[in-house]
Amino acid sequence: MLRLADRDPERHPALLDGDTTAHYREVVAQGAERVASAISRTDRPFSGVTPGELETTIARIDLDAPLHDVEAALDEIERIYLRDAVYFHHPRYLAHLNCPVAIPALLAIGFIPAAWQARIKDAGVATPSAAVTAQGSTARPEEGSSAPGPNTDAPAAAEEPVAAPPTDAPAAAEEPASHG
Repeated sequence: MLRLADRDPERHPALLDGDTTAHYREVVAQGAERVASAISRTDRPFSGVTPGELETTIARIDLDAPLHDVEAALDEIERIYLRDAVYFHHPRYLAHLNCPVAIPALLAIGFIPAAWQARIKDAGVATPSAAVTAQGSTARPEEGSSAPGPNTDAPAAAEEPVAAPPTDAPAAAEEPASHG
C-alpha cells in the first residue's frame, strides 16, 4: 500500500504532476474498484438510513485528525457515502427523474479535474481548448472562427505559471456546519 507519507517530504504528495502519475493511476484504480464493488454487492437500491443516522456518522469524523493513506480514506468514503448511497442503477429502483449512468460519461468526468481546462474570464486566463469549447466550435481560431483564441481572448503562454487573482472572500465561520 502506498502511503502519502512515503513520498518526498519537500513536495505535497497529493498534487498531480509529472512525478505523481503512478500514484494517480493507483489511487484512481483503487477508488474505481471500491465503487464497482459497492455496485456489484448492492442487493437493494437504498439502505434505509435516515438523515439523522447519517448525520451522526458524519459528525464522528475528526477533521483535525486527517487520514494519511488512501486505504483509510476509501474506508471512510465507503462508510459515509457508498454504503448508504441511492443506487438508482439497481433494477428495483423506481423513479422518473434519474437516468442510467453511462460508463463513457464516467470516463469523461475523470478528465475534468485531472486536466482542468479553465476559462476564467475575469482573470483573463483561458486555455485554448476551454476558449474553443466554450463557444461550441471545433474550428481553429486561426481558420477564421469567431471563437476566442490565444491572440483574441487569452494572454500568451507565459514562461512562469499564472497565479490566480487574490480573493476578497470572508474567512469561514468557526462554527460547525449544520448537517440537517
